[in-house]
Amino acid sequence: SDTVKIVAPAGGMQLLVQLDRRQNDVAMARRLAKLGVMTRPLSRHFTGEITGQGLFLGFAAWTEREIDAGADIIGRVLRKLPVSH
Repeated sequence: SDTVKIVAPAGGMQLLVQLDRRQNDVAMARRLAKLGVMTRPLSRHFTGEITGQGLFLGFAAWTEREIDAGADIIGRVLRKLPVSH
């Protein structure tokens, strides 16, 4: 959608979901953590002015089923839909 851009890695064990600058990635990461999805906010990686909002998503330690479940939760949170456990 227009609110996110997924940056696939050339290699590595994580990808970046760039959020619209109006989003708060720290608040989003906290909400996702409460739902069992661990992410790292991009904004915490800036040393000066914060010029982007996003979430780093690691995928190396998770099964395909766990990744699918996490992606579903992330999508629901982004679309402001109810999330069931």
